[in-house]
Amino acid sequence: AFGMGVDKPDIRLVLHVSVPESVEAYAQESGRAGRDGKPAWAVVCTVLHDDIDVRLFLLEREKPDEGWLTRHLEALVAARVEQPHRFAISEGERPQATLLLSQLVERGFAVAGSRERSLEAVTLRRPLIPDDAKEILQDILRRRTAKLRRFDAMRGYLETRSCRRSYLLGYFGAAESAGRPDICCDRCQPGMFQATPARAVPKPARALPKAGRSQASPLRAKAGAASDPLPPGRPGGERDEKAAATLQALLAWRRERAVREGVPDDDIVTMQELQIIAAARPGDSGALRRLGVLREPRLAVFGPEIVAAVQMAGRSAPAAARRPRPQGRRV
Repeated sequence: AFGMGVDKPDIRLVLHVSVPESVEAYAQESGRAGRDGKPAWAVVCTVLHDDIDVRLFLLEREKPDEGWLTRHLEALVAARVEQPHRFAISEGERPQATLLLSQLVERGFAVAGSRERSLEAVTLRRPLIPDDAKEILQDILRRRTAKLRRFDAMRGYLETRSCRRSYLLGYFGAAESAGRPDICCDRCQPGMFQATPARAVPKPARALPKAGRSQASPLRAKAGAASDPLPPGRPGGERDEKAAATLQALLAWRRERAVREGVPDDDIVTMQELQIIAAARPGDSGALRRLGVLREPRLAVFGPEIVAAVQMAGRSAPAAARRPRPQGRRV
């Protein structure tokens, strides 16, 4: 795939070998094909969930550190005009340092010189007041949110089960034409592409444990004896009722997320993983991480939502546990 600067009318094929970062990027790159009005093809080659997880992981790594940005903006507010202000920046901080510098240059507060490109030194051309610093911080955070939203739309395009052409038209607010073209997309005419439509790759079947060996899985062992999940409905006191209520809340969250993404429930989080989380009831992201059930990038993507579901269940579970049980009459 390629972008600007290519203006050949007779390109017949544009091939994406990785997931585009946005629908806008995909449309601009695939739009290089067929400019002479003759049939052309745009193909995305991807293993959906693997490639999407990688892209989400990279986006998470690019997440701006609000505390870091605030400290450096406060230092720039106190800095003198026309005098280099130096920063000590680690290698991992360079991406967000570049974001900050680009905002300063874009707004006319600084000029990017040879040393300033990595924010090792910034020379302000005019004073930076606190209101300007706050606006710059908010704009950086907004841009990151917008980037995630654009990628989520691209993910929706890849995973949609309906017409891809209609998806693109709807995304850009364009009206549907009166008639569908003879050749539309792999969702409308899968046989024409001599391949099955994009789908989630099934997980490999797990081997059954051999007789005589412990049935406990590594995940269950890692969670510890205190976190041993009990199935809902099994008698075991208040702890079981709380675990069951938490599990139901997690199942409801998983169903909603799976429907939203158009994937099977187990592609989000497996039942075994949910049972361990429900039994442990982690109160924050750190506790969830220590369980060892979820790893990056799923921990980064689903962790906050899981913790929120656990906390919501925790607020309602105690009331259910204290509710008196109906007493049967002895005959």
